[in-house]
Amino acid sequence: MIADSDFENTRILSHTIKGTAGNLGADELSKIAGELEATLMQKKKDEFKPLLDKFSSVLKIVITSISELENETIIRNKEFYNSLNLIADDKKDEAITNEGFALLISSLPENLLKNLKDAAELGDEDMFKKLNVEIQKFNAQLAKKLESLFSDFEYDKILKMIPESGEK
Repeated sequence: MIADSDFENTRILSHTIKGTAGNLGADELSKIAGELEATLMQKKKDEFKPLLDKFSSVLKIVITSISELENETIIRNKEFYNSLNLIADDKKDEAITNEGFALLISSLPENLLKNLKDAAELGDEDMFKKLNVEIQKFNAQLAKKLESLFSDFEYDKILKMIPESGEK
């Protein structure tokens, strides 16, 4: 059971979970967390255990559902990119095709696009290296392709793939 000194911390945690679950659309979990919060506020120790068991069961369902959704999203993203032929199947290193390259570049945030354009126009290798670290956070294959083009001094190819401001 919970020691008297832990009731307040547990109540705060229940309140946080109630709000987070509500934001996620996990209504049942949010409802039970709210009931737990009220029980803890009133220090009704006899009602706590059954609610905690119910909370645990529903939490497991929510976690499983989120995990399944995450896996499904990963699969859908791969299917989407493959359906657009973004990845050339004949290359072992999964090189990005020109269409995929252009689409991936256009999906970068506006500030990265502007800086990429500046680095390519200036042929500034140091600027590009710093920028490519940020690009890698969005897409490792794109960063690899850009690095290859930049090291081959193919700045014009990079510039052709960057959409004009407002074209995104």
